[in-house]
Amino acid sequence: MTKDRVLADPLDGSCAAWTHESTLAEIEAQAGRHFDAVLTGVFVELLDREEGAARRPRLF
Repeated sequence: MTKDRVLADPLDGSCAAWTHESTLAEIEAQAGRHFDAVLTGVFVELLDREEGAARRPRLF
């Protein structure tokens, strides 16, 4: 969804790679419909952890 290929963004109808924010919003919107709701929750939590870890300075 975030790669440069033609996909319509459901938020604005444009045909380009989706932003990470748009992609995450679509995945969350489809939780329980297209994506397993439990796995979606775990996926979002892992992304939040990864983003938080990327912002923290490295100690070594």
